[in-house]
Amino acid sequence: MSDKYMWLEDIDSADSKAWVEKANQESNAYFRNNKYFETDKKNYEAVLLAEDRLPSLQMKGDWLYETRKDRDRKQGLFRRIKTKDYIADLDKWQSILDLDLLSAQENKKWVLSDVRFLDGSELVLLALSNGGADAIFWREFNLKTKEFIANSSFNLPESKSRLQWYDKDTLIVRDAITEASRTNSGYARHVRIWKRGEKIEASRILFSVPPDNVGVDISFDPDSRNFLVHQNVTFTKTSSYNVNNLVELTKLQLPIDYDNLVYFKGYYFIENKKTWQLGRLQVPAGSILSWPAEQLHPTAENAQIIFKPTSDSVLSHYFFTKSFIYITTLKNIKTSIAGFEFKNGKWTQASLNLPTGGIISFSVSDRQSDDMLWLQSDFLQEQRYIHTHPTTKMKTVKKVAPRFEPKNFEVQQYWAQSKDGTKIPYFIIHKKEMKLNGQNAVWLSGYGGFEVSRLPSYLGAMGKIWLEEGGVYVVANIRGGGEFGPAWHQAAILENKQKSYDDFIAIAEDLIKRKISSPKKIGIEGGSNGGLLVGAVAMQRPDLFKAVLCHVPLLDMLRYHKLLAGASWMAEYGNPDIPEQRQFIEKYSPYQNVKAGVSYPEFFFYTSTKDDRVHPGHARKMAAKLQELGHPVLFYEKQIGGHSRGTALLESAELYAKFSSFFKVALALEN
Repeated sequence: MSDKYMWLEDIDSADSKAWVEKANQESNAYFRNNKYFETDKKNYEAVLLAEDRLPSLQMKGDWLYETRKDRDRKQGLFRRIKTKDYIADLDKWQSILDLDLLSAQENKKWVLSDVRFLDGSELVLLALSNGGADAIFWREFNLKTKEFIANSSFNLPESKSRLQWYDKDTLIVRDAITEASRTNSGYARHVRIWKRGEKIEASRILFSVPPDNVGVDISFDPDSRNFLVHQNVTFTKTSSYNVNNLVELTKLQLPIDYDNLVYFKGYYFIENKKTWQLGRLQVPAGSILSWPAEQLHPTAENAQIIFKPTSDSVLSHYFFTKSFIYITTLKNIKTSIAGFEFKNGKWTQASLNLPTGGIISFSVSDRQSDDMLWLQSDFLQEQRYIHTHPTTKMKTVKKVAPRFEPKNFEVQQYWAQSKDGTKIPYFIIHKKEMKLNGQNAVWLSGYGGFEVSRLPSYLGAMGKIWLEEGGVYVVANIRGGGEFGPAWHQAAILENKQKSYDDFIAIAEDLIKRKISSPKKIGIEGGSNGGLLVGAVAMQRPDLFKAVLCHVPLLDMLRYHKLLAGASWMAEYGNPDIPEQRQFIEKYSPYQNVKAGVSYPEFFFYTSTKDDRVHPGHARKMAAKLQELGHPVLFYEKQIGGHSRGTALLESAELYAKFSSFFKVALALEN
């Protein structure tokens, strides 16, 4: 069947540019007349640009690094401070690179997206994205002189290639520079060993994967020189190889369903996604298994299960400092932390002072230090950084001022029953005096994919612009996510993807049943896979929702695998070119299920021309199709921003204000 809107997938064509320009003009006119927009934008700016906001930090050795953005430095100032000075609240930041000045000099919108440090050296590799795209330019830089290395041979053109230092004159490269070196998903096919002075195309290829694989990854420990190559067959299936002397590769004998295979202090660590049977040793899905790296392969005799999930506690994350392994777990979507040390021949839980209460949503650490910074908050508790070290007392080192008055609100967790009888949790945040009259405006947010967990996090500006105005905020913890371990994710993939949508629908119905809201007062929001979620449920149950906020979304699921990185997600959704898989995909694919004569909710689509992960054609085509059938649609596309929501904080504030003011009008929010 021909697709009359396929021309909107051509980003550079005059026709598609004209369509986007017209749609942007219409949406901008709408927001100029939206009575909430300007106030919301000022409130978002006040929060996003607040002097006391916590930096997003990266630790390397004794230093903490961040890119600080403000009104004057829209692209940001790359800077650093000694960890001890940050903990002591001393203002001893050192400026390194002014990205606004660099952007002006080179006529780009530079975003610093990654930094690769060379141990014992001031040399770094900077990953610069033009406009927020996933594809980046790599450039060699000296932290001491604060200058790019003139005529460095270690500079790469824009691509999704990734670099790692092996030594001062050698890089390990995941090469995605040319079409021949990219997989069908657009990621690297080759691992190269690149010597200083060589041209990249002349460097030696160490390992390659077929084009139909997702890509190739590496992990390298500079202290031990342990080097692993990971063949990502699909998004969930991996094979790994030990590399000896940059030449010899030995495949590790592992079941294929695993994640995060890493080396630390002579041991390998791995998280399995399916239950494994290693001889007499059963390893439940979602465990952390460790074994001596010198023996290469795990066995019942040499392996230790460091963490094993229980009925109410599942793995969230694990990472390493100089001396310890830290494991964060989820128990009914609340976090806890444990530290482990190597003692008496095995990994043993250590007695450490660690944060409790709230949600640990981010941590800052490095293998060269035992200093730790934990970012703690919840929906109503403002963010704070907590410092821990085995030899010092736990200390809150930074804390933001409250953005709204928390005592006026409450958080509840409810459970809805999905179509197949499964109980699905969701969080609801609202004023304490909320009336159960079915008239409350609800902002219902969801994701439900790729084992990504939606955890409580400080609402900040949302508290100011939504909760204080009388709105209700709801976070759905539907299947497809990782809130209850690998099984929660695997229950809603491939032919079972519809369960994510059934769960979300059940939550909306539960809100109505409890008389919290009604179909004319519920707005739903999601981005990327979450954009697919809200697009799908809006097509299936248009009677349940009044408004849909759908950003950087997947929507045409019969062509998603042919656009940008789409082929990498077939383990999640399936392959539309296989007839039996196409059958279950097209049943929920939003774009294919738009119908004439149906009354749909109001839509606001947002995407970015620079999004090189999820093609902007998804949102363009869906919007055009709905518009032609006479449905109310707003569409807004930013030239820059990529798959995130802007390269500068002022741009982000404007975009967030469009989101909130759209819902306020559509849902008739009144304080």
